Amino acid sequence: MSAAWSVYRRWIRDRRLSTLSWTLGTVVIIVATAAFYPSMGAATASIADGSGGGEAMSSLLGLSAGIDPSSPLGYLWIGLYANILPWTLMALGVALGTAAIAGDEDTGALEYLLSGPVTRTQVALARFAAAISVLLFVSFLSGLSLVLSMPFFELTDAATTTAADGTTSTAPGATAGDIAAGTFSSFSVALGLTGIAFLIG
Repeated sequence: MSAAWSVYRRWIRDRRLSTLSWTLGTVVIIVATAAFYPSMGAATASIADGSGGGEAMSSLLGLSAGIDPSSPLGYLWIGLYANILPWTLMALGVALGTAAIAGDEDTGALEYLLSGPVTRTQVALARFAAAISVLLFVSFLSGLSLVLSMPFFELTDAATTTAADGTTSTAPGATAGDIAAGTFSSFSVALGLTGIAFLIG
């Protein structure tokens, strides 16, 4: 167990800079997306309801039935959770999964590592656990950054819209629970791809 723990810690430590870079990049993307809500919310609704591009564009943006595109949650679904965040985390997952074993095989470092008191299975499991930890860390801080920035960009406020027939509807603002659910969903998709990349690598 101590040998596997040592492998885990070293792999995490060796990737501090890349983990920091991925985290900062993802946080910047998320906060920038949130910052555009006050000016882009109405435009997003126009596209999704057919006046700006029809149902095909709505599907392309990932808008599912029952989500008001002009609401904070609808905007986040279209602008973040249907496309940007899952793809970003999947890219990170592929990078982590392939680097877990394949990277050291190419450089010859894996043979040196296996010459110590550690088995190949321990190395594989420890590094896969480390890859999951990095992915979870980036996902958690991404979700946290959105929760902390939402109040500054009206994403926690209820949104009232008026339909073409004059009727109005009010959609609640996004909550921390909504963000947790969306982030967990994106993390789950990325986790599956991380496993596939690890097995192939």
